[in-house]
Amino acid sequence: MKNMLIVEVMSSMPHSVGEEQPIKSAHQLMNRYGIRHLPVKHAGELVGVISDREVELALHMEVESNSTVLVSDVETTDVVTVSVEDTVATVAKTLADRRIGCAIVTNQSGDVVGIFTATDACRVLSEVLSGAPVTAGHVAAISEGI
Repeated sequence: MKNMLIVEVMSSMPHSVGEEQPIKSAHQLMNRYGIRHLPVKHAGELVGVISDREVELALHMEVESNSTVLVSDVETTDVVTVSVEDTVATVAKTLADRRIGCAIVTNQSGDVVGIFTATDACRVLSEVLSGAPVTAGHVAAISEGI
């Protein structure tokens, strides 16, 4: 596992949401695809990430304030990105050290190609410890809301 590349176990082609979209759009995508993190893009470029916790908080804010909350109002802009060439060990250590739930995986051109989450890390650990073949994470068929 020490030399296993993140590209081998990441969730490929994650869905994304535009930062100008209402928070309800992010909520709908997360519910539809059973995901907990969404990369946030502006004009096709990665600008943030949003988690299910931030979405839930924003939905409550929306009800309390009786106004529309946008993804940009609650996204995290300090995004951790890793390269497809990084090892699982390095990325998992980064997640643990920074106490974060995901890292966005980019290719050599800087394009978003995947996401590696704490759930993916637990899956890989379970597979390694049980001796099962290590598999890739959830593969999304399309990316919406870019």
